[in-house]
Amino acid sequence: MSRHPSNPNPRGSLRWTQVAVNRPALLNAKLTAAFPKMTWSRVDWKSPLAGDDYAEYRDADFLKVLGLPSPPTPLSAFWPRFGPQWDALGVGQPGNVRILVEAKANIPEFVSDPCGASAPNSVAMIQQAIARTKAHMAPKSKKLAAANWMGPFYQIANRLAHLYYLREVLGEAAVLAFVYFVNAPDMKGPQARDQWEAAIAVAHEILGMPQRHALSQYVADIFIDTRDL
Repeated sequence: MSRHPSNPNPRGSLRWTQVAVNRPALLNAKLTAAFPKMTWSRVDWKSPLAGDDYAEYRDADFLKVLGLPSPPTPLSAFWPRFGPQWDALGVGQPGNVRILVEAKANIPEFVSDPCGASAPNSVAMIQQAIARTKAHMAPKSKKLAAANWMGPFYQIANRLAHLYYLREVLGEAAVLAFVYFVNAPDMKGPQARDQWEAAIAVAHEILGMPQRHALSQYVADIFIDTRDL
């Protein structure tokens, strides 16, 4: 299954993403500020919605939810099954800008498990997709090329690869927002933005990411205080 209804009593980023998407004024404002070159006037949120069991989507179903049911290059030709399960998905209008969201509410969940693929074909496909993404982002960066994207920050890596797939393989307008919740009381998460920024800096260093790259203007870190939701 690539549709995943929510747990009945969510905690952490799952809970706060549901709140942010279903009361979207603050999230929409943050997105508009983070992507000033995008010209949408509204965001049509597709998940996680109260009327859809707060479901999250992955694999081919996430493309269907975004209005891309039959892309010319299938996702299965770029990435194996059981790819990213998206915390939130939306479409900015006008322009059909696909909005991908990965959210975190505390530091432990920020450090993801390494790639869990074991089948040789799946591993090879992921490595090829990552190599293509890196080469597009900064083709002259030896540090980026050598960095391990299959390790502890694999979740950031595979989200970037899917942004590359949408934008460069399919030619679709798309952005990727990493949403970091501040003051999540159920998770004892960071109480200030600078705590998140320090963790993000470490992750980017390990991933070898240059400050500016070909996807920079389509990727943003967004910080939301749960007390404002």
